[in-house]
Amino acid sequence: FPDAMQHLRQKYAGRMHPGDIFIMNDPYGAGGQHLPDIYVIKPLFWEGEIEGYACTMAHHSDVGGIAPGSIAIHATDIYQEGLRLPMLKLYVAGVANDTLFEIIEKNTRQPVQVLGDLRAQLAACTVAERSFSDLLKRYGGRAVRPYLAAIMNQAERLMREFIQGIPDGSYRFVDWIDGLGETPEPLKIAVCVTVRGDEVEVDFTGTSAQVQGAINCPMAMVRSCSYCAVRCITSPDIPNCEGYMRPLKVFAPEGTILNPVLPGACAARG
Repeated sequence: FPDAMQHLRQKYAGRMHPGDIFIMNDPYGAGGQHLPDIYVIKPLFWEGEIEGYACTMAHHSDVGGIAPGSIAIHATDIYQEGLRLPMLKLYVAGVANDTLFEIIEKNTRQPVQVLGDLRAQLAACTVAERSFSDLLKRYGGRAVRPYLAAIMNQAERLMREFIQGIPDGSYRFVDWIDGLGETPEPLKIAVCVTVRGDEVEVDFTGTSAQVQGAINCPMAMVRSCSYCAVRCITSPDIPNCEGYMRPLKVFAPEGTILNPVLPGACAARG
């Protein structure tokens, strides 16, 4: 979600209004992972200001493309994988974008399931908005903001304390996954994890170039997996929020299987 939120806030800075709801799935330019994972995001307004966002992501049963389920390992580019949605308004000031709903409906083999799951995401955003509004009614936005910031700062502080317990240095590993095609060559995933004081850098330089198959992994997913790997060796007492990610930096060269460029297929990005 950090990648998706950055794209949303950059693209629609000053153009978000009460009742707006955003949708996207595109890994190239919107911060998505692969096309079946559709994000639905609702800005939460209070007294005319955005106080937060209700964010949902669901893996949908089918978004078109050359194979049912929209995951075909043999897809050679993303145009074969289904419907790409840039960051768009699914609702504008509370009014449904019927054109966009119809486009989605006509580009899936399972319109009942996909539209039903989209409505479930919208319902989840409504529940979040209702609960957050109750909190703001009780305390007010100015009173709540410092506590939200404190949770982020606490997560960052605890993560930095944990990292400081790891000896400084660079830790390297190489692994391989199966290649593609008639004469497959193994594909390399190379990583160097560098610990400096209370920060960690994860560098995937040396990883194989992207391939004409659906196993390329967009950066949003690479970051999420890297954050998760570090998170899994820490204490469950660290709040599960973006604050713990601040001391972690993740890099992968463009054009590799861990940072593909358009039109790299990526449906099987895991």
